[in-house]
Amino acid sequence: MRKSLPYVRQFIQCPNPPRRWLSTIYDTYRLFEIAMTISIAQYKVYSTLLGVKDAINTRFVTEAPKNQAVKEQMGKLDLNCPSRLYNPFLRLQGFDGVKDTPVEVLHVVLLGIVKYLTRDDIGKLTAKQKAIVAARLNSLDTSGLNWVCVNRTYLIKHIRSIVGRHFKQFLQAAPFIFMDFVTPERRQIWLALCNLTPLIFQTKISNMSTYIADLRCHINLFVYLLIQSNSQWINKPKIHMLLHLPESIKRFGPASLFSKEKFESYNGVLRQASIHSNCQLPGRDMAVTFNNYAALKFVVSGGIIYNASTGQTATGSEEVQKVFSTNVPLQRAMGYNHLTATLVETDKYPFLLTSTMKDSDKQAAPAEFTATHPASLISQVKHLGKNVVGKAHSLWLLTTGQQAKYYIKVQGFELGNIDPHYQMRVLSMTASFAVVHTSNVLGTINVQHNCHRHKCPVEATGHARVEREDTGPAIPTVRHCEVDDMIINSASLSNAELHHIISDLPMRRIQPSDWVTCMREGYSTWAKLPNAPEDEETEDDSNNESLEEEVHS
Repeated sequence: MRKSLPYVRQFIQCPNPPRRWLSTIYDTYRLFEIAMTISIAQYKVYSTLLGVKDAINTRFVTEAPKNQAVKEQMGKLDLNCPSRLYNPFLRLQGFDGVKDTPVEVLHVVLLGIVKYLTRDDIGKLTAKQKAIVAARLNSLDTSGLNWVCVNRTYLIKHIRSIVGRHFKQFLQAAPFIFMDFVTPERRQIWLALCNLTPLIFQTKISNMSTYIADLRCHINLFVYLLIQSNSQWINKPKIHMLLHLPESIKRFGPASLFSKEKFESYNGVLRQASIHSNCQLPGRDMAVTFNNYAALKFVVSGGIIYNASTGQTATGSEEVQKVFSTNVPLQRAMGYNHLTATLVETDKYPFLLTSTMKDSDKQAAPAEFTATHPASLISQVKHLGKNVVGKAHSLWLLTTGQQAKYYIKVQGFELGNIDPHYQMRVLSMTASFAVVHTSNVLGTINVQHNCHRHKCPVEATGHARVEREDTGPAIPTVRHCEVDDMIINSASLSNAELHHIISDLPMRRIQPSDWVTCMREGYSTWAKLPNAPEDEETEDDSNNESLEEEVHS
């Protein structure tokens, strides 16, 4: 049934009506009645047919015939408290199991679709091709990508062992490092995915209706290209889950904000609290540890303790509070960061940093300042130059009396056409310069060199940096030619909305007639493949899920 044209058509056809939570609850009770009155075999058949499975109830039903103790316990519960035979979520007030279960983008996108494509395509490369991909990845301009330090050669060498945050980094670099090593059909799939994921991980949505329309359009295009290449992809449940993402975002907001994996980082705190447990009563030991943490935090932060027997209050002395307030290592051990906890007032931004500028970065004051503000104090401010629509060359502070203003000297870039290889917007450097106030800066975007057009070679000219020093022999890096020709990285997950606005890429909209062609072409490819024992996905997410808290960095 699965490897058939009707099965493919069923996946592509119009959406089925959504489930109803009350119907799911009713089906759960009905399945238990079937198991008790008919047979376990019929219970399993109807469970598959209805698509409903209660883990607690299933265990009772399957173990009761073999275990007398379970059967007796089941009879007592059925007599005194029948609701305990079922999952407690079924009676949770205000909870809708259909609507309140959003799509988890970590498992569906990063540890799902991105992982499938990455492992498949990188795994097919030769050792020489992998070395080129690693060199391109090491030469990538990460300005504006919000990347953490990572050995990028490690990502390519151990592609089957990386975790969610690594897939996130690889996704943003994919169009620029290995698109010439895949087939044109596969390249279209990757580019569609790279245009889709910034929308998925966008944290700010200015116009929900427009955003949802664009998201549906990009999802349809990606699924269309995927099924057209091989309709066997429809056996992946995560491809189906992707279709439900727009509804989840409409109900809960941006996907990366309601993702439950953010809270799984608390697993590290649990592990820390259970280290000194003898594992006899781990729950009690962790509760005592957390209680000690809370008491210590309360005392050193100046909390007031009330003595109910005497009616008096007491607080830690100034010396006790200094143990925490002046001890940065202790603050870090307790998860406190004074730099983020103590916010600078909004009227104090921007402010000077205590850093020294290199002589090579110093420039003469712009003529616009010296001519119009001869009596003002003009000083250059250290900053990190980033490629934006206007490349920031220098940052300046203009002080007039008690008033300070910041300006940026930028070199203009001109928006070009869509590059046919990357399918991203071209940026060309111009000879014009301008000085703009910092309030006019919308943000930063990531741009990359157009290496495909200029055929930039990989040469052993770089040096590996260990502990902030160049060490060892030269390593392969990309030598860029014609550095003025740039590409806006539309796959960037940082500041995705700004990238989307500036790039202004055309969207291909899939028409109903296109799905007919897609279905036939995809099924013809699938039909030529040998039949597998089971058309079920076999994933090895275990190594990723144990480290999935690292994805949000």
